[in-house]
Amino acid sequence: MFAVMFGNLTRTLQWNAKPVRRKKINKLIDATRWDEAEDAAQALVEAYPDDPGSYVELGRVFGAEARYEESLYAFEQALQRDSRNRDALFFSVASLGNLKRWGEAEKAARILKESYPDEIAARCAFADVLEKEKRYEDALLEAEEIQFRDSGSRFGISLHVDALYGLRHWDEAEAKAQDLVSRYPRESQPQLILGKLFHAQGRYGDALSSFQKGLSLDRTNKELLKWRIKSLRAQHRWREAETAAREAIQLLPNSPEPYVEFAKVFVAEGRNERALKHVERSLELDSLHPSVHSLHVDVLLNLLRFEDAQAAAQEYVDQHPQSFEARTALGRVLFKRHDYVKALDEYDRAHSLNPVEDEAVAGMSAALRSTHRFAEAERLMAAACAQYPQAVGLQAELAEVYCDRRDYKKAQEVFRGLLSIAISSAERAVALQGLGWVAFAEGEYDDARKHFDDSANSWPRLSGVKTALAWAELRRDKLKEADVLCHESLKDDARDHLAHTCLGVVAFKRGDWADAEYHFRRSVEIAPFDGSYVDLGALYVQLARYGEAEECLLRATELNYYDSQTHVELGNLYLRRWEGRKDGDAYRKDMTRAVSEFRQALKFDSQSTGAAIGLALALASNSGDMGAAEEVLHQAVHIRKPGGDAQLHLALARLLIQAGDAQQRNDLYEQALVESKKAINRGASNAEAHFISGLAEQRLGNVADANVRISHRRKAKIHFRNCRNLQTDHIEAERALQLLGREVRAAYISRMESRGLAMVAFLALVAVWIDFVWKHHVTATMATTLTPILVGMIAVGILMPLLIRLKLPGGLEAQLSASLEQISSGPIGDLPKIPMRFPPYVGPLGYLPNRTSPRM
Repeated sequence: MFAVMFGNLTRTLQWNAKPVRRKKINKLIDATRWDEAEDAAQALVEAYPDDPGSYVELGRVFGAEARYEESLYAFEQALQRDSRNRDALFFSVASLGNLKRWGEAEKAARILKESYPDEIAARCAFADVLEKEKRYEDALLEAEEIQFRDSGSRFGISLHVDALYGLRHWDEAEAKAQDLVSRYPRESQPQLILGKLFHAQGRYGDALSSFQKGLSLDRTNKELLKWRIKSLRAQHRWREAETAAREAIQLLPNSPEPYVEFAKVFVAEGRNERALKHVERSLELDSLHPSVHSLHVDVLLNLLRFEDAQAAAQEYVDQHPQSFEARTALGRVLFKRHDYVKALDEYDRAHSLNPVEDEAVAGMSAALRSTHRFAEAERLMAAACAQYPQAVGLQAELAEVYCDRRDYKKAQEVFRGLLSIAISSAERAVALQGLGWVAFAEGEYDDARKHFDDSANSWPRLSGVKTALAWAELRRDKLKEADVLCHESLKDDARDHLAHTCLGVVAFKRGDWADAEYHFRRSVEIAPFDGSYVDLGALYVQLARYGEAEECLLRATELNYYDSQTHVELGNLYLRRWEGRKDGDAYRKDMTRAVSEFRQALKFDSQSTGAAIGLALALASNSGDMGAAEEVLHQAVHIRKPGGDAQLHLALARLLIQAGDAQQRNDLYEQALVESKKAINRGASNAEAHFISGLAEQRLGNVADANVRISHRRKAKIHFRNCRNLQTDHIEAERALQLLGREVRAAYISRMESRGLAMVAFLALVAVWIDFVWKHHVTATMATTLTPILVGMIAVGILMPLLIRLKLPGGLEAQLSASLEQISSGPIGDLPKIPMRFPPYVGPLGYLPNRTSPRM
């Protein structure tokens, strides 16, 4: 970060060391002959042990080698001999800055400024530390003071641009940068500053033009060569970027930076093997360069060489335990391997080393979210955003925390705020994509698709935007569109495991089982720690390949124990593999497991419909405790938003009918009818809801009195017909209509027979009394004997339909086991948390080197 202070700026300072030896050391440093330079500096210290300048020379050698702890120690030795030594103070600030120990760097810079209040360089060092601490208002005041003292100071104007950039005052920053260019038209650095500013605003063409102008003035400038490659890479002009990288290597054959940039071009193209070769060459040139080590770890991760990546990161940490870059690199590896607890520890250590950089605090938040410690993550990010309000990446991470907590309103507010301040097409695209994922999480798939589409239009090169669109189309049942978008995304990035997962779900919905298995397997091959083990396991459950399903789902729980859908699918597996069998210790053991898995799923996601239905079914199957099962579903319905979930109401209605059959309770059928009607109101096209309503009406028709029996049977018939119309192959509905027809016909015949009996008895009674009164054929004894018999027959004829409930063979049942399909109907696409990353700041725009870009 402050490496320039060890290079070009050192030649402008006055040294206390012997001129001849100092000149020799300078030459050795320029030739990167580190061992000889160190030997020469050590000899200088031995020759002049009381001269602070000797230790400054030694520290300068260590600094040029990026051995910043040793360089800082050497400068401290110089200050012990002369506490006001200008060069030692200046380079102490630089060493502390490179170690990202900003609090100490500020103290040292303040001492430097107070010791040399009239020196512009001292004030510039202090202002630069303030800018690195993201105290942009204070840095701006210092820059203005510098320009007041020296209106033509290049450092002062550069720091002024930096501060305005940090405050996102783009127009003012550009005006200052243009002023700097006009003041120094023959210098390359002003063009670098202006180009970086254009790059930060997404004006890559203008940025490239500035870098080219700068190179025309200084063709070997490392920063200009690097940023020209970056601007070409940002525009996906791969061949030109490769050509520019080759030219940089020819101009700077002993510098690692061109190889690093060349490697980044290959990474962006997905050619990680080629990238690794260039990274290894960079390490040969400079084994201590922080960005080289960091990129080395990332390339190994891209190549799925997780063990090698962790070993490389650990070695980096062992060599530089106080390095922020080393700790964050190891944190990224551990996070990628889902070792969230250790990743959190590494990010925490990195944050303690450098509380200013975004990556550490964002990494801590991501690790906390991954272990469902949402409250801690929210407190952490809220404090960070309050401290650094201009850091858009931190705000995006806070929005992710809100989204994971299901506080979608707050997440939307954050992303809309980011959209309102977005300066570049890339920033707008990321904010829109964030809004899309929030809408997706809410189930508002039309809105999600619109946001994703707007994001793609704003910045078509945004990573993952086509896959996001594909998922929105999938949830909208636009299978053809989802298929096309996924294949387009895979052309851009063959390692997009989410695209393969989406294609797997598309194939499953089409009934292409082999294709679905291929894509789910490909997903876990590409991303062994993030691939869709859950969907692969769900597919195997549907195919009754229970052993393979259990292996996949147990692996999924190892990788992310807190994922609710994983436990739902595992519980579903334990239920399904015992369909039709209900005996033995193994059965009872699996039912107990199912209850446990569904309970855990509800703990991690209390809104999970599948978990609630699964737990109810598992309780009913395991212990026959219908009351406990009913209570689970009632609670699940209660915690939903008004209107509830149609599937929950449907499962509850089915359970109530089954309980009503067991207990012969009319009130349970009435409750079941209420729940099934709620299900219809929540989803009128649901054929199963009409079927269950028909069952409830049919049961009420069997137990009701004669006045309402016909009405219930008619309503039952209407529901069964609606079910059949909505799902023509619904066998149970067709069978129910047939049985109901037979029941109605049998009841009609019974009713006619009863009426006939009553009529015959009535006519016989009339005849007996007419004959008794008028013709005297019937004696008094006969009349008194036949009258009660005939009256009884009339009463039997009238009351018989009320006393007899017709029982037909093959009755209708509402088995709770039919709710298995409501627990899981197969792969649905278990999406992991989607990180909404903002483009990182490009770094300070001044003469000092760029800061490390945040990766999280």
